[in-house]
Amino acid sequence: MTENKPKVSQTSTPISLTNSSSQRLQPSSQNSLEIQNQTENQIQTQTQETSTPTQTQTPLENQTKNQSHQNEKQLENQNQNQISNHNQDQGQSQNQNQSQNENQNQNSIELQRSQNDSSINSESSSESEDVEQTILKYLRKKGYKNAEKAFMEDLKHNEPTTSTSTKTSSVVTATTTTMNNTIDASVTPSIQSNTESSSNYIIANTLNTEKDENLYEEGYSKLRSWIEGSIDMYRFELRSILYPIFIYSYLDLVSKGKTQRAKQFMEKYSIDHREQHIQDIQRLSSLSDPMHVKENILAQTFLKNKYLVKLSSASYSLFLAYLQNSSYSILLQITNQYLSIRVSPKALQQSDIDDGIGIIGHQESQIEAFNKQEIHLGKRPYDLFEIEEIEHRIKDEKTENSEQLLEIFKGIQEKLNEDPLPKDQVPLPSRKLIDISADIKNLKDISKRAKLDNNKLPSICCYTFHNTHHGLNCISINNDETMICGGFSDSFIRVWSITGKNLRGITKPRNINGNVDNLDRFREPVGSQCKKLIAHSGPIYSTCFSPDNKYLVSVSEDKTVRLWSLDTFSNVVCYKGHNYPVWDVDFSPEGFYFATASHDRTARLWSCDHIYPLRIFVGHFSDVDSIKFHPNSNYIVTGGSDCTARLWDIQKGTCIRIFKGHLGSIYALAITPDGKTLATSGDDKIINIWDIGSGRKIKSLYGHENTINSLSFSQEGNILASGSSDNTVRIWDVKKDDINELDIIEQASSNLMSNGDSDNMDIDGPNSPSQLNNTIHKSILTSKEKLKSNIKNDLLGTYPTKKTPIYTVHFSKRNLLYSLGAINNI
Repeated sequence: MTENKPKVSQTSTPISLTNSSSQRLQPSSQNSLEIQNQTENQIQTQTQETSTPTQTQTPLENQTKNQSHQNEKQLENQNQNQISNHNQDQGQSQNQNQSQNENQNQNSIELQRSQNDSSINSESSSESEDVEQTILKYLRKKGYKNAEKAFMEDLKHNEPTTSTSTKTSSVVTATTTTMNNTIDASVTPSIQSNTESSSNYIIANTLNTEKDENLYEEGYSKLRSWIEGSIDMYRFELRSILYPIFIYSYLDLVSKGKTQRAKQFMEKYSIDHREQHIQDIQRLSSLSDPMHVKENILAQTFLKNKYLVKLSSASYSLFLAYLQNSSYSILLQITNQYLSIRVSPKALQQSDIDDGIGIIGHQESQIEAFNKQEIHLGKRPYDLFEIEEIEHRIKDEKTENSEQLLEIFKGIQEKLNEDPLPKDQVPLPSRKLIDISADIKNLKDISKRAKLDNNKLPSICCYTFHNTHHGLNCISINNDETMICGGFSDSFIRVWSITGKNLRGITKPRNINGNVDNLDRFREPVGSQCKKLIAHSGPIYSTCFSPDNKYLVSVSEDKTVRLWSLDTFSNVVCYKGHNYPVWDVDFSPEGFYFATASHDRTARLWSCDHIYPLRIFVGHFSDVDSIKFHPNSNYIVTGGSDCTARLWDIQKGTCIRIFKGHLGSIYALAITPDGKTLATSGDDKIINIWDIGSGRKIKSLYGHENTINSLSFSQEGNILASGSSDNTVRIWDVKKDDINELDIIEQASSNLMSNGDSDNMDIDGPNSPSQLNNTIHKSILTSKEKLKSNIKNDLLGTYPTKKTPIYTVHFSKRNLLYSLGAINNI
């Protein structure tokens, strides 16, 4: 999969950001530095000229000096002749000549000043005009119409009524006050792209830094809302910008002494990033003083390094457009100063974004620390009443396998007591006698169960639906394999009997009047093999039977969830709560509860006796496409379009595990009967096997050529079946021994190398450290190669159909595999 990653180039590209109130386009870093040097020289020249005019070095000044010296010599000669002839008028003539000389010198100095100013003005005006024309050409080329309009208005306000020195100083001030960090960033570009020929211009906001610390929270909140409301294909890319903006906003607030505001900011928005960056947030949330920021190693790591973010060219353009139209220049400053955006010409996958982002040398993803939360995977044990009742009924039957059933029941009790659930488990209704009958039936199925392994694969029963390929959206089968249900695009549901027994509904359900003791007298006399259920107003996307086979729950595009009675084949309850179409639904193994997954990026928990959701699970960044209850009914697993699966604690309503590793949406989930292993698959055609306790991936299974629609574990949990749109059913070996052996071998090898007794070793003998290490290394490589070859043989069997995409696979209590699909006649 890594071969198809888009190439990422290392060249620089501009940030084009303006503010609508006062916009100024600054040239590239090199040009801006040259303009600064030129304007500084011009200002120094004018300053020197004003203080000491005779020290200027222009040719005009030299000519003026020569003329003044010649006039002085002529006056001296005239005075000497007048002294010999007119002794009395000497003082008066000298005074007159001196005044004339002073007037001439003063006139020459003023002339030199005016000519020098005109020359400087002409040079500076020509340079400024060239820069302005270059800026206007760039703005028109890039299509920044708002920036061009604001720049033209700025030029009109700065007409040449003021001196050149004032103009020049304003440009320098605008560059230095608002781009202190941007000019430095342009030398080491903060934006990297694949366009080598693009100019290295940076358009900056000329407003001064906002002193109101509220703008940090407002700017982040607006950016967060904008990203969450963006297009799905770009949302997961743009979301990678939120975390660095959040961290640097918080650090800026603390560094400026706004500790109370920083604390509120952290408490309010840290929930957005706690799952992925729990360790960083815990370490940084304790900062309460600017000195803490200087002394904290993690804070200095963030402040002294740029945070790498990867975006596609389309997402990058959207982000720039948002910043250009945004009134929060604080976002611009953080982006210029702390972010390094690497732009790819192609759309990015989730794996591309996760690979290599953040700060080099700092662990970006901290999911492992998040996945260490406490979890109990055991099932609810039997109480004393249930144990006595089950044993009593088994003994009363006096069948040949009664002793076998009692032994199986004792073995189940021992497993349930290994990891008992805590007292604060999800409340369930009290068990009834009918539940005891279901438990005994389950024990009989276990006694007749076929044991599966690599050499004994399951039998497969495939049900094919004709003339429904484009209308049938989902198929489900009940737990005792007597009924099949299909949801159609025409807003109705069909329920079929697969045992040959007709389905008998109620002729006049309104005449029952609460008398449900004997419904048979109200039933249809004959019935039919199929029942049609009508109530939804949109396509049906998922259906699920209750464990006791008395109810059916369905979800639809019309945003509703409906509960149907399989006794009357009528709609009982309509649940409303989701804001968008609902994709999937699953009943709890204990009944009573069911959960739904929706396009509104939430999963919701419902019960049969309440019309409102009991829990709303929020955390996915995109659609929640699939949902599955844990066998102990205390947890649910969701799979989303954000390429992650999550485990939720129903009692607390929080996420306690994140399973991250897919490259596409997750459409299928399955959990082993013991509740310890999870299988996920979907649009990327890969099946990932996870250890729920640690949250780590055990292995990945490859082989399908199209989207995987359904997964199901055998009753022992060692065999996995998958159904796909590639018209195949595949059987996989999901034993964890291979991965565990790899860990054991590596740990044993490290122990052997570290625990060697160097004092008793013969350096030159056959047991020298070097020879021992070589032997261990060879044995490790041999063992790993064997294990890798075994991992490649995880696919145990492939069973193709002719033209039938498989919608659902299901293992029965006796390990018979059912597969269901609609034939494609095209």
